[in-house]
Amino acid sequence: MSWDVILLPTAHEDRLRILIYLSGFYQSTPIKFEQELQRAKERLAENPYGPSVYCDIPVFRRVIIGKKHTLF
Repeated sequence: MSWDVILLPTAHEDRLRILIYLSGFYQSTPIKFEQELQRAKERLAENPYGPSVYCDIPVFRRVIIGKKHTLF
């Protein structure tokens, strides 16, 4: 069974800001970020209880994307 993972409007805004920032580097950098984000969403949809619980808000799960970003 797979769950639906949706991004809140603030997450979409953050994603766009990240992509704009990353576009200042190599052309492949924003593409790689998008691919990592998609994989993280897929992992979360397949196994929503697998990621660690976020200590500040226990109903949230935390998925690390790359080295610097976190998906809740």
